[in-house]
Amino acid sequence: MRRTANINIILALALATAGLAGAAQAESSITLYGLVDLGYMNDHDDAKGTSQGIDSGNESGSRWGIKGEEDLGNGLKAVFQLEGGFNADNGTYAQSGRLFGRWAYVGLQSATLGELRLGRQWVLGREWGGVATPFSIAWSRSGLGTTFGYNDGDFGASGIADNMVMWRSPKVHGFEAALGYSFAVDGDQEFGTGNNDRMLTAGVRYGKGPLRLALTYEHLYADQRRVSGRANPAGDASNWQLGGSYDFEVVRVYAGAGRISDANKGPAKDLDKDYAWTAGVRVPVGPGALLASWQQTTDSKIKAYAVGYQYDLSKRTDLYAFYNHSETRDLDTDEDNGRRQISVGIRHRF
Repeated sequence: MRRTANINIILALALATAGLAGAAQAESSITLYGLVDLGYMNDHDDAKGTSQGIDSGNESGSRWGIKGEEDLGNGLKAVFQLEGGFNADNGTYAQSGRLFGRWAYVGLQSATLGELRLGRQWVLGREWGGVATPFSIAWSRSGLGTTFGYNDGDFGASGIADNMVMWRSPKVHGFEAALGYSFAVDGDQEFGTGNNDRMLTAGVRYGKGPLRLALTYEHLYADQRRVSGRANPAGDASNWQLGGSYDFEVVRVYAGAGRISDANKGPAKDLDKDYAWTAGVRVPVGPGALLASWQQTTDSKIKAYAVGYQYDLSKRTDLYAFYNHSETRDLDTDEDNGRRQISVGIRHRF
């Protein structure tokens, strides 16, 4: 009860602050924003059977957030972002019950030196990796996380890490670089001790005209108490990703590749390495776009494809439909397990 009351107070203050910010100070801004995504989902797993019903976040995870900046003068700004996911079908929290599970950071931004952020943030393999596929990191199992290593769990749940300090460079002729370090990847770890999973994330990307490119790297420095008898007893893991797209106007073409080494979790668990590949297209059709992609891994033996259509009702509202299918090899029995999803729904951004 007390937690609910505190949350209601936070929401009320956020709404009041967002409404008064413009009148209070012209050189500062606070924005309240969000996204609600609901639709029918039919999810069949050969091993577990079929689940179906109205589900949240089929195209994009439902969320709400507050972000803002304050002009400090001399080209310097204070910035912050607080963003939480929720399940719109039942009103509960996403991200394991966190109030701000998607983003929670504060920092300083300089036009010449870049931006320094402190807090819970996305690893660059998640934030920038979506350039490799038309489904980005969304559209449920149609997205990049089905095969690429940022999502395996070693680098924060779904590629989101706690306790991170990150520097992001200014954009120069389309280029941008970033470097981050997490002192404790997961929230249940201890402040200020050496017995935490720590992580490095780094990347460079380019975006100008029709071309988009991104190269990212993550490295887990594992909790030294986690000794498993593997060739790498500390459980360290690393993940490389390279992706890009080019817009030919009549079609945007996507491609990407990745390599995860010494994974502790996910499909590549206990493998020395696993390579992932993807290719896809986005074709404008009517007031929306048709999307299609293929994904595959080498050692963990995953094959997946997806098709979808997004119909734009306005700049903020769209209807969507998609189908995806994946085959995952059980490396112990050498048998394939199939899974497929069918979904239709609506997404509204505010």
